[in-house]
Amino acid sequence: SIRYWTIFIWLIRWFLWIIMDLITRLYHIELYEVYGKLLTEKQQDYFKDYYYDDLSFAEIAEKFQVSRNAVFDQIHKVILALTDYENKLGLLSKKKAMYQFIEKLEGDLNTELKNILEGE
Repeated sequence: SIRYWTIFIWLIRWFLWIIMDLITRLYHIELYEVYGKLLTEKQQDYFKDYYYDDLSFAEIAEKFQVSRNAVFDQIHKVILALTDYENKLGLLSKKKAMYQFIEKLEGDLNTELKNILEGE
């Protein structure tokens, strides 16, 4: 019985790790969509290969004829740069807030229109 609980707990941890990894990857992609043009062309290529094409460090290293460690360092620097841009400029946060505001306005407008139509 304890063995099954151990396996169950391990599976839950694994599942949560996968979910957190996906959330982190999506956030990095969102940052790239906002700030990607501020990166060098090579940084953009590494990012696209890693995040969009799902290539491994080894595959990217082979493609660009560099070491796996060089690719790892570049991806890490790109993430730090994108995060730094967001911390300083906050464009992604502002974009999300704007979309939330628009959704609220649409909801309010729909409610108002419904009330008008029902009142007639």
